[in-house]
Amino acid sequence: MVIDTVASFGLDGREAEEALDRIGITTNKQIIPDDPRPPLRPSGVRLGTPACTTRGMDEDDMRAIASWMAATLRAPDDAAATAKTHAAVRAMCRRYPVPGIG
Repeated sequence: MVIDTVASFGLDGREAEEALDRIGITTNKQIIPDDPRPPLRPSGVRLGTPACTTRGMDEDDMRAIASWMAATLRAPDDAAATAKTHAAVRAMCRRYPVPGIG
């Protein structure tokens, strides 16, 4: 799935990717259909669920992840909120270790 982060949050894909990385959620900056922006500063991010579903996360977990992402993208420079969300992401990841690693 590709999200237009410029239209939704006023952040280009690189800014959104970096903000989400700070809370421990990995995405990829991504061009959107008919993207007017250059490839290194595209208008969106690409999301995938295989990393989550392989670990056994369910619909409620996905809702939590979406909530964390939206809150972070609405206030990417809020250091206190970023730290709190990062702790929540880490706690969830501890509950769902990566198969073959954890």
